[in-house]
Amino acid sequence: MNEILGAIKSGWQFALRHIGKILLIPGIALTLAFLIFPYGDLRSVVATTLSRQLGEGVAIDFTEAGLSFGFPIAFELTDFEFDAPGLPSIAADHLIAKPSLLSIISQSPAGTIEADGFFESTIKASLSSAGKTKAGASRQNISADIQDLALAPLSEALKQSGLLSLGLQGTINSTLNGTLDPSFEEQPEADVAVQGSAVVIPSSQIPLPGMGPIQTPSLQLAALDLKAKLSDGKLLIEDFAFGKPSDSLSGRVRGDLGLAFRKDGASTRPALGAFDLRVELNVSKSLMDSMSKSGLALALLVVDKYKSEQAGNLKYAFRVRAAQAGSPPQFEKP
Repeated sequence: MNEILGAIKSGWQFALRHIGKILLIPGIALTLAFLIFPYGDLRSVVATTLSRQLGEGVAIDFTEAGLSFGFPIAFELTDFEFDAPGLPSIAADHLIAKPSLLSIISQSPAGTIEADGFFESTIKASLSSAGKTKAGASRQNISADIQDLALAPLSEALKQSGLLSLGLQGTINSTLNGTLDPSFEEQPEADVAVQGSAVVIPSSQIPLPGMGPIQTPSLQLAALDLKAKLSDGKLLIEDFAFGKPSDSLSGRVRGDLGLAFRKDGASTRPALGAFDLRVELNVSKSLMDSMSKSGLALALLVVDKYKSEQAGNLKYAFRVRAAQAGSPPQFEKP
């Protein structure tokens, strides 16, 4: 009897010493079950439900799905595909979505998304609350970082969807940080930076009424560098440099362009406004000869008096502005 009481006492003391660990066992078991559940088996159900929620013509698919630790959890999708009317097909080899714990509690969108293989690039984007607008709507902080976006597959996808006719080449890196009112009662604010390398714009035909098509020359730009700010319905171009002195075309653009986003029923469209730009162009003699043969050089006649010759190349420096989009532009010295 004493032995039995001693065993019970020892067991009770053990339980008291390790009560925290014992209570964790059910939680650990539930967490493991949650994590190792075969979510891939739910592929068709999840993909179909999401597609229906996003509207007619929208299709989402993936080959595998799973969960991992995040904030507090992360959803992982393999071979993700997204199709919607009027948009190019979007695909990623691996996509990870991490909703924030605060968003789960407040039921407002917040978290991060990482995607590998999106037109051969790596994308990281985040969304968080930025308070309320004057009208009481929720405002969102948005940041995005795109590395090594390949223009060739992107332009091919845009061509197939009818949004682009050129087959571009090269790579693009870009960052964006800003705030957005999803209702667009307030205009978005953002800082944008874009860097490109080895960008190739192929020759194409530009139709001109009453004159027939004009063939543009192929352009190779060793580099692109854009720094801009979107603020108060304007795109402020702090610096847009393209090409290098060794390229047949190079230059720089600075100034501002009216760019406001307006609600149009269920969609949102950009509206262009007044612009005021200072432009510098450096055109090689060989490129000018090619443009002269095709007739494209006629477009530079309006700024011919702002032309100078340097080391055998032509340099144009001028200011162009207009009170509103569609108005005849005015050209003057910068």
